[in-house]
Amino acid sequence: MSLIILIIFSLAALLIVLFMFEDFLDLVTDIILMLLTCIFVFFYSVCFLIVDIFYVFIADYLLAFVNFIFIRPFIYFYKRLFLRQ
Repeated sequence: MSLIILIIFSLAALLIVLFMFEDFLDLVTDIILMLLTCIFVFFYSVCFLIVDIFYVFIADYLLAFVNFIFIRPFIYFYKRLFLRQ
């Protein structure tokens, strides 16, 4: 969805540039700069998505593993200790 919005705004900006500049070299330069900006924003979004997925992986699975290995045995031990009394 955000990629579609990005493309729409890029095309709108391209139309604005087409009507603003009369010199062809400036026009081509601005079009190339806009396309490079769109590519940069797209790859930045992809990298942010990858980092977000890894953060969720670390937060969920790694902390669950630490809970299973280190915390749960102590809970089990103290439950058995207090339930005996």
